[in-house]
Amino acid sequence: MTLRESNRRPLADRAPRTRTLRRAGGHVSVFCAGAAVAVAAAFLPGPADHLRVLLIAGLTGALVILAQDLFRSRRAHEEEYRSILELAHESFISVDSAGLIRQWNRQAELDFGWSREEALGRSVVELIIPGHLHEDGLDRLHGRNEHAPAGGKSGRREAVVMRRDGSEFPVEISTFRARTAEGVRFNSFLHDISERHAAHAHLREAEERFRRAFDDAAIGMALTSPEGRWLRVNRALCDITGYPAEKLTGLAFREITHPEDRDRDREGLRALVDGALDRFQAEKRYYHADGHVIWISLNASAVRAEDGQILYLISQMQDISERKQAEGRLAYQASHDALTGLPNRELLDDRLTVALARLHRSTLPLALLYCDLDRFKLVNDSFGHDSGDRLLLEAARRLRDALRPSDTVARLGGDEFAILCEEMSPDAAATLARRLGDELARPFEIAPGHEVVVTSSIGIAVNSDARLDPGSLLANADAAMYEAKTRGRSRYAFFAAEMRTRASDKLEMEASTCTSSRRSSSPPGGCAASRRSRGGDTASAGCCPRRSSCRRQRRAT
Repeated sequence: MTLRESNRRPLADRAPRTRTLRRAGGHVSVFCAGAAVAVAAAFLPGPADHLRVLLIAGLTGALVILAQDLFRSRRAHEEEYRSILELAHESFISVDSAGLIRQWNRQAELDFGWSREEALGRSVVELIIPGHLHEDGLDRLHGRNEHAPAGGKSGRREAVVMRRDGSEFPVEISTFRARTAEGVRFNSFLHDISERHAAHAHLREAEERFRRAFDDAAIGMALTSPEGRWLRVNRALCDITGYPAEKLTGLAFREITHPEDRDRDREGLRALVDGALDRFQAEKRYYHADGHVIWISLNASAVRAEDGQILYLISQMQDISERKQAEGRLAYQASHDALTGLPNRELLDDRLTVALARLHRSTLPLALLYCDLDRFKLVNDSFGHDSGDRLLLEAARRLRDALRPSDTVARLGGDEFAILCEEMSPDAAATLARRLGDELARPFEIAPGHEVVVTSSIGIAVNSDARLDPGSLLANADAAMYEAKTRGRSRYAFFAAEMRTRASDKLEMEASTCTSSRRSSSPPGGCAASRRSRGGDTASAGCCPRRSSCRRQRRAT
């Protein structure tokens, strides 16, 4: 088919083609096809004027349709753009090169207090820039650069802006430069960061409070890594340990911990890190910088992230060295004789209990020697209690020096001492008793130029039975000591079972004699004369001249 024949076809035959083109290629295709046909028809000779008119009309219609579609599309894009800006949670302000506001969204109305109608056409500097920042307000707001290329962004930055009521608040600004038909525009999104600044301020305030509480605390404080290294220490901890902060920082606390406390520390640290413990408390020892041991009370807890991972430990440490020393003094006083410093009866009982329990593993028995100074009362009566105390101190020293390091010598009260020796045969016990008797028989200087000689009576109880209790063992040694006294003093005697029987019989006889004597001759209230007690340094005489022996026999039975 020739072009001329095509032009002579009825318009109705060509309409479907136009509709098909429009459906397939859109309005631009219709426009192009129609234009081509119209141009060709315009130059064809012959009776086709009516066809040219129709083609021109079709072309015009296509152009009108295309223009309408383009207008609707642009309007839809503008509506979409405007909706996005209106629904944005950030203020959007568009400013021309003169600094006049050309766009102002809903969020800007809420943030600044000016309606769109009030803001449009006004100077952005006068409207939202505080007066003290007017001089370079526009550059401060937009980071403006007239020579920047269109579409260039100034990046995010912070600035201070002003509300309608004059109050100021911080914003984060992102600006981009655009060229439009009306000229250059500076489009800015402004995000109110007041809450962020407030949160940062609260965080800084909290950090400052913590820093002051940490640094100025009267007790030692430290932040410790999960591996046990000090990350940060305060002045009080430096004072406690004697080390400067730069020495402690990065140091593993185990390096200055007493060896006996390291295992417990390691277990506590592991329990905190694993979450088995929320808090670890202990009393432990550190080595001071000068080498001496200090006691501290430790309280440590873990600080964790949101995912549960441990960040660090915070530890509080208080120097309790003085308290420990006081406790040690009290414990020592409770278990030692105040005059001689020797173990007392309570501590002796503890050591006897331990020694008896060890008999299961020992091949030799233990020996308990009960020593009493003969006629000690005469020294007190003749020279006074101070002289008697000096004699007791020297007697304690001689006894200590004559024993093995593993042996125990205790003062039971008055002039009575007990010596505990583990793994000692009867022959060795006898040898020891003789040596002690010789040491105590040497003269004692109780005052300048005054010496006295006292002797001693020693009872020995040798035992291999682990079932025997400490009280019975001591009573056996006491009965043996009384037997030595009855034989004439200044000697020793081994315990035998019949001694308990004789002592019991004699006790009953002397008790009966004493009771009869009180009934016949003693004034009301009993014996008036003073008598020796186990806690004092003086002995008694009176209605029962051997009262101390009676008392020992009563204890033995």
